[in-house]
Amino acid sequence: MSIFISRDSLVNSLREIFDRFPGKPVLTHSDILKIGLIEKMKSRDEICADYEQALVETTGGRTLLFPTFNYDYCGNGLYDRQNSPGQVGALSDYFRKTHPEKRTRTPIFNFCILNNDDFRLEERKNPFGADSTFAEIHCKDGLIIFLGAGFETNTFLHYIEESAGIEYRYIKKFGGKIVDSGEALPFVLDYRVRPLIAGAAEYDWPRLIQEASEAGIIHNQPAGHGTVIYYRASALFDFWSEKIKQDELYLLTGKSRRLTEDLYQIHGRPLTFEAMETPVRDD
Repeated sequence: MSIFISRDSLVNSLREIFDRFPGKPVLTHSDILKIGLIEKMKSRDEICADYEQALVETTGGRTLLFPTFNYDYCGNGLYDRQNSPGQVGALSDYFRKTHPEKRTRTPIFNFCILNNDDFRLEERKNPFGADSTFAEIHCKDGLIIFLGAGFETNTFLHYIEESAGIEYRYIKKFGGKIVDSGEALPFVLDYRVRPLIAGAAEYDWPRLIQEASEAGIIHNQPAGHGTVIYYRASALFDFWSEKIKQDELYLLTGKSRRLTEDLYQIHGRPLTFEAMETPVRDD
């Protein structure tokens, strides 16, 4: 099978999706190699530029958000807005390089935002909190799409967890610096992390996809050699929030659920950083 796809077929597939949701901002998770190269072999940046042009053309000037996530801050305490590479796909680093001034200032979970209407670029203490970019996407009822990427890259899930106050993750502080145009700003990022135990907070993606699809929330559209998965942020938020209200461990696999229940028995609930990561003193 050829790795190449027609530009017109990609544009038509994308337009069919976006025309159903006029004016909504779009957050795109991507793995463009699973969709295909547009028409001929090109450099990495030229391939990404083709996809940028296709997305801009089919979305009609609406706000576009591209994850430029960089996880190095957890280890080295440094987020350089212009130079920390995007680590979640080719488009991630392409937008970091070509539109550095449009990148948000929050470490780890940052975005490049094109055609920005009123999304804020300033750093946020909790990347999944009530004033985060994810919260803005929810408030604006944005469209979240997976252009070849798997649904397991769905970080909007963590915003739903944070809004629900789930107890199987716990707040952890990550101190460091944000560097922007050569100027360094001390910063402390707080967000919920999973326990450092194998099998903790693992999500039952196949079941979650099936149930949300049966509820008419998650949709699929063929594109190129792959698939675009998409949903409205408010629809999935409402659906999963109600499920979590009924069963806090709804998102987890059966094995992870049992492990979580064991951790609650040992450490109490909610789980805390002090209980899960403070070394035991041997006096």
